[in-house]
Amino acid sequence: AQAIVGPSCRAPQGRSVETPPPARSMQTLIGAVAQAQAATVGAATNAAHAAQGVAGSALGKVGSLDATRVATDNAEWLRTQTAAAAAQGVDFAQEQANRLQRTTAEFKEFMEVWMKRKIHKRVEMVVDSIPGIMKSSTDDPDMPNIVKRGKDRAVDKVWPDLKEEIMWQVTVAMDATDISEGELGSGPDCVRAFLRYHIYPNDKTIWGKIKDPVWIVFTCCSLVPVAAATPIIFLCIFLIIDKTDTFQLMSFILQFKGTQFISHGIIRCIVGFFQFINCVTVPAKVDGHNCSESGPGVTASYPVVAVGWLLQIVLIWCALALMRCSKEKGKKKLKGDIDAGHAAQSAKRAGGYIRNFLVYDMAVFLGCVGVMAYVITSRPEIEYDHWVVQQTFFACQIVYGFSSIPFFLFTLPLLQSILTHTVPTAYDYKGRACAVVGPPRPRPEGGQSMMDLLPMEEAQELFGQMQAVAMGRLRGKEAAASM
Repeated sequence: AQAIVGPSCRAPQGRSVETPPPARSMQTLIGAVAQAQAATVGAATNAAHAAQGVAGSALGKVGSLDATRVATDNAEWLRTQTAAAAAQGVDFAQEQANRLQRTTAEFKEFMEVWMKRKIHKRVEMVVDSIPGIMKSSTDDPDMPNIVKRGKDRAVDKVWPDLKEEIMWQVTVAMDATDISEGELGSGPDCVRAFLRYHIYPNDKTIWGKIKDPVWIVFTCCSLVPVAAATPIIFLCIFLIIDKTDTFQLMSFILQFKGTQFISHGIIRCIVGFFQFINCVTVPAKVDGHNCSESGPGVTASYPVVAVGWLLQIVLIWCALALMRCSKEKGKKKLKGDIDAGHAAQSAKRAGGYIRNFLVYDMAVFLGCVGVMAYVITSRPEIEYDHWVVQQTFFACQIVYGFSSIPFFLFTLPLLQSILTHTVPTAYDYKGRACAVVGPPRPRPEGGQSMMDLLPMEEAQELFGQMQAVAMGRLRGKEAAASM
């Protein structure tokens, strides 16, 4: 009984009961309860039979009806009392088993929270030491002081954002909860759901996307630097995406401006160079050229290109305005075991540094418009469609395209999350914005989630070892070696 109930039970006077080590699992405890129940019921049955034997002996000796009735009543009373005592013992043992199970669960929860906070604190200490290591490892006695100060200031400027992203990822890995299917809500209409999933799938990487014809068509068409093809494609994308998600709006701006660097900057520069060669060098005329007919920027439809150029400014600023009413649908919820105050700061300034870069982009755009206004007014008859004006507009597009290189850097995966402070999202097959999960990968056998730091079996074993150490049955090293 003491092995079942615990050290609180005492043996009868005059007897000593050796206290065994605590049960290492709930299976052992439940087995002991079952054995106790069987033994108690058996003892009650044997006692009843013994009482009946005594009654029979008394009947033989006394030979009276009263003695038989008294003996039978006593035997029945003894059977009832013994069965009641057995039932009480089993109930008490079962209650102790349930109590031990609840205690183990509470101990597991306490140890998990303690371990998470301890790991989070240690990781933060290591992360805080990295800037000093970076500064000292890049120092050089021959380095000019101005270069050294610039290097150290760059580290101090960038590191808070990098630390915030690192600690957020650590917190999510240890303390996040999965978003349920009901929280995602319902998807859009079937057309937008189809286009969303095929352009921005949440379960495919670049290797899976290049196998999708829809993705290939949209990507290739957005890179064509002809007659406002890029703005038109991104106008369609703007109408398709979920404009209530912060990352989708941010990704739209970065992808639009990053594509502009490639299409209007690099590709248009190469096209313009060969068009210039075609109108000047190929004819090989010393006294003239035909650039007014086939030169850079002349062959395209001038009004269409101008409208497309203005359209891209309108779209990116509309996306920035809508960002104030959006939310991060890909951000996982935390259990609250770890303090993540830095996450609130990120939510307050969703978009990070992108707002400053858009101001810079507007300044470059207004500069190009000023150049265009000067060239138009310098024409004798103020002709906006003169071939000189068209070629100047072509040159302004190239300059404006190359000025988008900061946005192109934002599209890189690591820099994007650090500088924008948004959680990447994509679309499932229903067209709902959700966290990026990537392609399905086989889980290794025996794999354990990082969030489950202390399984129940280990918690039971640890709890038993702590009891043994506290009661003096084991030494600390012995308990640690046996785990």
